[in-house]
Amino acid sequence: MPKVLCVELTSDQEHEVRERLRARDLTPGTRLRPECIRLMGRGLTVPEVADLIECNDVTVRGAVHRFTARGFDALTDAPRPGLPGLGHL
Repeated sequence: MPKVLCVELTSDQEHEVRERLRARDLTPGTRLRPECIRLMGRGLTVPEVADLIECNDVTVRGAVHRFTARGFDALTDAPRPGLPGLGHL
């Protein structure tokens, strides 16, 4: 049986997650992970969050593990390999 995950956010962290979610330039992944943390901080379970935002339980668990290990900065997308801005040639 998987370990039950929970997230307890301080009022400062709640404010920060709301501020991060207000940004207009977030990629879908960068928006999804803080949303997982926000909902988990409200007491929802991993399956409830996954159902609500229509993603896999593994995605929610990954966001929680990233956040608990390294904080909000760990929730952003990792840099992609290759030269930026070239697209398809």
